[in-house]
Amino acid sequence: MTVLDVVSQYHGTDAVFQRYDVLAGECICCCCLFETLETLCLKYGFDVEILIDEITEATVYSTSPEPRK
Repeated sequence: MTVLDVVSQYHGTDAVFQRYDVLAGECICCCCLFETLETLCLKYGFDVEILIDEITEATVYSTSPEPRK
């Protein structure tokens, strides 16, 4: 699933990616919109399981915690 797939199908997940922008040093939705979550995590050294957990939380709750390193 790509970043575009996630943000277009699951309301509120854009906020998760926006919080990761700081860790990535650039706008993920601008630079990696067509990347898969796995590729995104490999590129920036993020833990894919944590990112997926945070995306899942964002779909259930209107806000989610700060990104975990």
